[in-house]
Amino acid sequence: MKMIAINDAELADLRSYARNVLNIEVSNNLGRDRLISKISDIEPNIEEIHLPDGEGGNAADNKTPAEQATEDSNKVRIRIHETEDDEDAVPISVNGRAMFIPKGKDVDIPRKYFEALDNAKVIKYAKGRGREPGDAAISRPTKVHLYPFSVINPSV
Repeated sequence: MKMIAINDAELADLRSYARNVLNIEVSNNLGRDRLISKISDIEPNIEEIHLPDGEGGNAADNKTPAEQATEDSNKVRIRIHETEDDEDAVPISVNGRAMFIPKGKDVDIPRKYFEALDNAKVIKYAKGRGREPGDAAISRPTKVHLYPFSVINPSV
């Protein structure tokens, strides 16, 4: 993984990071300062960007139109719910490629990242009641999403 200070990153690296890691739409005519501002909106305290080895430059733009059309048709629009104690973007990784999904916004993400998010579950124990007063509480395990979300559109 290649780490680059955000202030030293080239425009092509910033575009690659925004598109492939943060999954935000970036036009090719967007200037460097504006792009850094968009990235900082999602990750307020960012000092470095990380790109997978072999990425950067125009690697994200090297897809054939058929590959891009297939990838675009396999997206899901979701909204990850905000929590009082954590407003950071949610990191999701698939096969070593990470993406940060902002909370509280409708976001189109590739289906493979949606499936990883949907499979990210933890076991919570809800307290039950004993049969008789004074009996010990019985805990029931329940699987819940690590990052609660809503599906806005299952096929964008």
